[in-house]
Amino acid sequence: PQVSQGAPSPVPGSAGEALGGLLAGAPPLASGRPAGGAAAGTRRAGGGGTGERGDLCGDRGPLGIARAPAAVRPAAARGPGARRHARRRTRTIRGVTRGLRIVLDASHLDHLSVAQGQFRYLVDLLRGLSELDTNTEFVVLGSVEDPVADIAPLVHQPRWRYRCVRPWRFRGGAVLAYARYAALLRRERPDVFHAVHTFVPLAAPCPVCVTLFDVMYERFPEYQVAVRSRPYRVYRWAVRRVVDRALCISASTAQDLAALWSVPASRIAVVPLGTDVERWRRLAQARSDTIDGLTHTEPTVASVYNLEPRKNLGALLRAVRLLRHDVPGLRLLLFGRAAALAGDSGCGLGDGV
Repeated sequence: PQVSQGAPSPVPGSAGEALGGLLAGAPPLASGRPAGGAAAGTRRAGGGGTGERGDLCGDRGPLGIARAPAAVRPAAARGPGARRHARRRTRTIRGVTRGLRIVLDASHLDHLSVAQGQFRYLVDLLRGLSELDTNTEFVVLGSVEDPVADIAPLVHQPRWRYRCVRPWRFRGGAVLAYARYAALLRRERPDVFHAVHTFVPLAAPCPVCVTLFDVMYERFPEYQVAVRSRPYRVYRWAVRRVVDRALCISASTAQDLAALWSVPASRIAVVPLGTDVERWRRLAQARSDTIDGLTHTEPTVASVYNLEPRKNLGALLRAVRLLRHDVPGLRLLLFGRAAALAGDSGCGLGDGV
């Protein structure tokens, strides 16, 4: 479901290739991850060093629990080390050899609509994996007893299973969730755990990969409260110290991940999002009272995103103003409050918006 856009080598051409590299030939992440103790204090600014509030690690774990120095901890306690990566990639049960087992966690997204980007990414990913001719088993985790309509047809086919993991809302449930996932994954015995949102199991008995859309919260001061929150800091710590592969949707996200979180390039793969061309063609042919009357003969740039600060509407307005010098009559088509804000911003585009 994801298509390479010619990103620089070495870049996997698909999420499947990224997972394959993780399982079949990629070095264990213990070699690329900073160790505890003194080495942890040498990380670059932006990710924090030993003792910094923003890191939540140093010689402590992500929940503030003291850690033994790396030199005296057993291999199994040093993150994704050699012991768990040395597991056999195929298993023989009663003389039958089975392929890989991949667990995908949808439980933090399946309350959304498919019109929302991250859940649509998840649905497209599951659909693409279901079309592969492979001996791989897939286990999808969801937050409700029965899978939601968008993924139900996928998890009811051979080689697919669905497990309900209802979120714990009681006090302390967010902390206990890490022990809950550790127990669940030991029962399922997966070869890969894929986190498609911001929850990463800290004690997974298998390699972990995560899809990262951006780290823009750290680029805009409007999000500083969220950046300082414990869930965000635990997630950042987990990406740096637990995750084996970070699948970034753009080279820009990969650069931010390396610069702001000090994640080694060896653990980052750029996998641009694919698109369902046929789906967009069907939508283009469908009648829409909102869109049909907005066609223009002039060149038009359309933008339909929401107005979160990280979408950077101001940069878009400045870019269009510059482009109008080379493309006379260029128009910018905005929707909802974005159009109102653009009109009040004094951007100099006049009736070009």
